[in-house]
Amino acid sequence: MKKILAKGTVYLMSAQLVFLISSYAVHFGLGRYLGPELYGTFGIILSLLTICRVLVEPGTVRAISKYTAERKELTVRIKSQAMKIQIILALVIFLFLFTSAPLVANLLKDSTLIPYIRFIAFFIPISSLYAIYFGLLNGIRAFGKQASVSIIYHLVKVLVVFALVYLGFKVYGAIGGYLIASVVSLIMARHYWISRDREDSRITDNFEMSKIIKFAAPIILFSLAFNLVISLDLFFVKAILGEKAQAGFYTSAAALSKVPYFIFLALGDTLFPSIAKSTSNKGNEELTRKYINQSLRYTLIFLIPCSFIISATSQDLISLVYTEAYLAAVAPLSILIFGLTFLCLFIILTTVITASGKPKISLVMVLVLLVINILLNTTFVPIYGLSGAALATTITGFSGLLMSGIYVYRRFHALTSLLSLFRIVAASSIIYLIARNFSVSGVSLLCYYVGLILIYFALLFIFREIREEDIQVARNILSGLPKSN
Repeated sequence: MKKILAKGTVYLMSAQLVFLISSYAVHFGLGRYLGPELYGTFGIILSLLTICRVLVEPGTVRAISKYTAERKELTVRIKSQAMKIQIILALVIFLFLFTSAPLVANLLKDSTLIPYIRFIAFFIPISSLYAIYFGLLNGIRAFGKQASVSIIYHLVKVLVVFALVYLGFKVYGAIGGYLIASVVSLIMARHYWISRDREDSRITDNFEMSKIIKFAAPIILFSLAFNLVISLDLFFVKAILGEKAQAGFYTSAAALSKVPYFIFLALGDTLFPSIAKSTSNKGNEELTRKYINQSLRYTLIFLIPCSFIISATSQDLISLVYTEAYLAAVAPLSILIFGLTFLCLFIILTTVITASGKPKISLVMVLVLLVINILLNTTFVPIYGLSGAALATTITGFSGLLMSGIYVYRRFHALTSLLSLFRIVAASSIIYLIARNFSVSGVSLLCYYVGLILIYFALLFIFREIREEDIQVARNILSGLPKSN
């Protein structure tokens, strides 16, 4: 159990690492090349694109993953039913987005956004088909193939984005790079699945379309609400503060604050089918608790220190990757990084809740967060500006962590121990104080980060939080990875 979960997580975290490198190469490069105003426009459009894609991707991926994990012999039938749903859904969303572009631009008080909004509508059909194959690969735990599809997408994306921008297409070129990369990844994912279709074509058992719809609908709504939670702060900044440069500053803070969050999203991809399988069989409560305890503990060990370090060095980090033209992003970044940390933990906990067959519970929680986020942004942004938006997201994230944590503990009697949490926070606080009192600028900052992480793990070892079993898990992961010839 530990080896499968750990190995799968490593594969997908490797894909997430490539995603981070490529995405931040795009963000940092565009931030410097386009300047705060055009970069702010790119940030707005990219956020809208992400919201549109969650309408056709996460719900389908999760539903297909769940039912494929439970009934592998029905994968072809599951795919066939999902295809019908996705085609209809994609057509409806495409038409709505294309025709409502003027309304969305008006809400954001910028009519120049209309052609960009219509352009991203063409992503919807591609994303809807991609979700089917990605969910199938996840359901059969083909984590290596799943990771390779993601890696190719991110590599193609960064190459095409910079090529098109260099040719003078600016924001259109940046978004166009994402579109071309999506087409390439769809072709690759489908290629991986062709042989599987042929193998299972002899199976005649039927699979009801209503199962996918019933399970996916709450997840689609959840994903939509959650992406609004992590994007509304930028939209409020654009609509209330008005200046395009302000959106550019906040986009840079949001991009950097999402680094730890994006890394640990891979854990949800491997945790979901494991929890789905363990909870589908009665009597596996102990196995489910092990999944939860182990996943949360390792997430906290890596996530908390990253947040503390980024917050403490926000000014040096902004100067390094975006130049001093973006120093207005320093204060919001130092706050927002904690908000995304809370939201990352919230996602992991709600992944457990959803995989156990309770997606409606996750949906209710995120809808509550959405209301909280709207109220806080409406109140804080006019008063505190960029920092107010960051504070709104941080309070919202902490509220979500409390709700989901209480539910998971009551339902499964499993969370990370308070002693482990205390040790992790204590070690992270020490390196936070070091980072705050000893500033390092330029490229040396990256080496400084490595030194701080080494000190952190040394402290965990001294506090006896790093144990022999943790070292053994690391050895198992390394021994299970593919070796080059």
